[in-house]
Amino acid sequence: MSMFASLGKKPTDTNYPFPAWPAHIILVIEDALRLASKSAESLLGGKAKLLVATEEQITASIQNTLHEILSDGTIVEGFTSDIFQSISRNESVEDYTGAYLDKQPDLTFKLVGQCKPHQGLYCECKILDKTHPVRNYLYDGLSRFVTGKYAWAMQHAHMIGYVRDQNLSPSKLTTYLTQNNKPEGKTHSDCLQIQGVPVIRPNDLVFTNHDRKFKLIRLSTKPDATPIAIRHLWLNI
Repeated sequence: MSMFASLGKKPTDTNYPFPAWPAHIILVIEDALRLASKSAESLLGGKAKLLVATEEQITASIQNTLHEILSDGTIVEGFTSDIFQSISRNESVEDYTGAYLDKQPDLTFKLVGQCKPHQGLYCECKILDKTHPVRNYLYDGLSRFVTGKYAWAMQHAHMIGYVRDQNLSPSKLTTYLTQNNKPEGKTHSDCLQIQGVPVIRPNDLVFTNHDRKFKLIRLSTKPDATPIAIRHLWLNI
């Protein structure tokens, strides 16, 4: 049989969600992000320019530094090209329905040997300061994971906060979530519905878990989407 016999045919069901990434891989990525964020000020031309930079400008500077760290292979232990395949910015992906083809997570990490569509660590980045409150971070950021726009085939993802107001700390996020964790049926977005209590550990990370109320309609059995675990990494830039 020709090796191309399956071309043009509907692909067989994939076992979604993909397996969760090992904890040590996640920790390596977070270490690389912390280090890369420290270069944003100099790359953008100083503190004054950083304070008025857009989310896209900050993310681009961080991505550039991540590539330098990855290419070097010795700066962050474990952040090497034999483990990580790519770090893309605004890479187009499909939502869970397949009807929307141009959803663009801010950063996507791919591991070597994991080439399947929708398999990766997806990160949504948001500025946090006086004009970019926690509410926007949740409704315009976190909600994209909960509603299946991004990472619908994964069990976990990252929210990255660019903190430009030193009065903002991860405790602000946990307070907001706890105060607004309303029962189902209220007017609040599903992104505010959390399982259990948000946890801060260490001082720049918050862990939350969220139910997702859609079905994986691409699969023949149309199963319910699994919950998603979110690690919120807040970077003081």
